[in-house]
Amino acid sequence: MGVDVMRWLYCSQNPERNLLFGYSIADDVRKKIITLWNTFSFFVTYANLDDFDPNNHTPKQEDFSKLDKWLLSKSEKFAHNADQLYSDFKVYQLMDEAAVFLDEISNWYVRRNRRRFWKSENDSDKNSAYFTLHSTLTKYLKIVSPVIPFLSDYMYQILTKNKESIHLQEYPSANETYINDGIIDEIDTIIDVVSLGRSARNKANIKIRQPLAEIVVHCSDSKFQKYISNNENDIFEELNVKKIRFVDKSSDISKLLIKPDFQILSQKFKTNMKEVMLNIKKINPDELNHIIIKKIIDFKLTDNIKISHTDFIVEEQAFEGFEVVSSSKFKVALNKNIDENLRLEGIIRDLIRHIQNFRKESDFEVSNRISVAISANDEIKAAINKHKKYFMNEVLAINLYLDSRNLKHTKEVAIASSKVVIQISKEKTEQ
Repeated sequence: MGVDVMRWLYCSQNPERNLLFGYSIADDVRKKIITLWNTFSFFVTYANLDDFDPNNHTPKQEDFSKLDKWLLSKSEKFAHNADQLYSDFKVYQLMDEAAVFLDEISNWYVRRNRRRFWKSENDSDKNSAYFTLHSTLTKYLKIVSPVIPFLSDYMYQILTKNKESIHLQEYPSANETYINDGIIDEIDTIIDVVSLGRSARNKANIKIRQPLAEIVVHCSDSKFQKYISNNENDIFEELNVKKIRFVDKSSDISKLLIKPDFQILSQKFKTNMKEVMLNIKKINPDELNHIIIKKIIDFKLTDNIKISHTDFIVEEQAFEGFEVVSSSKFKVALNKNIDENLRLEGIIRDLIRHIQNFRKESDFEVSNRISVAISANDEIKAAINKHKKYFMNEVLAINLYLDSRNLKHTKEVAIASSKVVIQISKEKTEQ
């Protein structure tokens, strides 16, 4: 289980409540620490390849991207909150924030910036990404070092090339002048919309590799619409959609199905239940929507009877062809209609995924150019022909054959419920 896992587990526990101890709950904590390790490992791997030294690269303000500024702002805010929570002995709240921030570092910043780290040229943009991730990881480790003292010390010494222990360093104070609440609000908005979009895909059981025509968004505040418009490419890529459409009213996305909660109403009104139900049926649908949306708790049904929004069961129903998920700020509807072009693009993305995995299984280097032979039905061949250039670029193919060849590695996969035989081999390239 590991000593740092145990410490994170206990520090995350509110002392007012019992701790349900066991391997499964500890395993959830271990996954968080693995996320931290993987993020650290990602940085170290690429920084070593590029011989990046944080002491020799201090970017100018104009070199930082919007995501850099967002992460640096979040880092300072985390440091500010951590100082206060340690002082108040609320370490369990700190660990909740630490888990959320770690997820944002790994599953948003690193993933959205992978191409900046991967590109060959060591320009100011790449160095800014390195600097941002390095400074954030270093500060994060210092803050959580009392909780995970062993791993934090090991990672810190590698990150800083400093053989002095992390526990002999100054505790990091927050520089509040670096906190940009506007950028934090903007990027957090995009993360929330993407999260809702993914939930809608899961509800509709449509894989992320399948492109979709659009998402439809209703925002509770006009500033959110501006944020989304300014960062629409991030949403296109994350949700694999072609377009974002905004609507002014939430009723343009879905309708509310509102039914009386008989169990609550019968306990509340008992002998008056019949009279209450007769009067509820008389409520205008717009008025009933108003009760629910505004969360009214004392709606006057008769002179003697008041009802609340909690007296109803509310179900949100998307319009036909859409899947909807909502929060207090947004309502996001996913267009589930898949035309021929979208279907063929989904097939080619799935085929690319299988070939990329096959390359790894065959121990190919990332840079190896290959020949590919594919035996498949006419639909899959049509998808390849339509997206041939994109397909060959993604898998680094020099030669492509749409029939069986005598190539070194062979694998059979299923794509769109059809059997596909893939053959690949390395190709020599001129030095």
